[in-house]
Amino acid sequence: MTTAHKGAKPAPKSKPAKPAGKPDAKAAHKAHVAAAAKSSAAKAAKPAPAPKVPPKPAPRKLKGTPKSRLEKSLPVLDKVFGELVLPETGTVLEKAVFLVVREGHPADVAGRYMQALKEHFIDWNDVRVSRPTELARMLLGPGRVAQSTHRKLIERGRRVRELIEQVYGDRNDTTLEFLLEQKAREQVEYLSDLDDLGAHNAAALVQWLSGDDKLVHVTTELAEAAHKLGLTDSAAVTRVKKDLSSLAPKAELVRIAAHLTQLGALAEADWPAPVMELLA
Repeated sequence: MTTAHKGAKPAPKSKPAKPAGKPDAKAAHKAHVAAAAKSSAAKAAKPAPAPKVPPKPAPRKLKGTPKSRLEKSLPVLDKVFGELVLPETGTVLEKAVFLVVREGHPADVAGRYMQALKEHFIDWNDVRVSRPTELARMLLGPGRVAQSTHRKLIERGRRVRELIEQVYGDRNDTTLEFLLEQKAREQVEYLSDLDDLGAHNAAALVQWLSGDDKLVHVTTELAEAAHKLGLTDSAAVTRVKKDLSSLAPKAELVRIAAHLTQLGALAEADWPAPVMELLA
């Protein structure tokens, strides 16, 4: 029997080996977290797909030349918005009142309404202090009319009265003669604030006062309407001003300024049926 040497250290105990095939839980968790982070980073780095842009609608191919289309369009717009045959007028305010009164009417009816206002009232201040119902009664004259017509003329009378009232409030007078001393841009700025005149009539009045043989003020609404009607090949304001000035005689420019500005203020879906037929 062998005796152990005194002072010798006992041999260290060996750790039991891990069973083969059993995964380390901590290492597996770390690997899973790392893989998830890598996947997230890859997804973040991948650019998002670009949004689909709807294709632009093909431009309309309208028949006829721009000049022939303008000649066809103006009578249609007259019927929709009211004829605009410029009368002999004494003052700038009278021009403004006429532009409101003629809306929705043939030229002879508009002339008759203006004549009634001048005959039955002392001056424009007398119109200013009158009730819309009284103005409507003077416009209608003798005889019975449909109730709808009566209501429309009361509203027209209100617009005329409020237009003059606003001028009086601004100037302490019923006159717009000061506009004759201003440039077109200044005229537009002032007239655009007259709520009951309307942007289309403001554009028409500025053109009327200019006496020019070219358009002096083109609104974006006018430009867009002209382009949609096939009168110009661009909706750029400067291009429309040049093209329409060359297409139309001087006598038609006030009419163009009023009608196309009023049409362009409407969404195309709201264009009257007779006007939509021009696009066919």
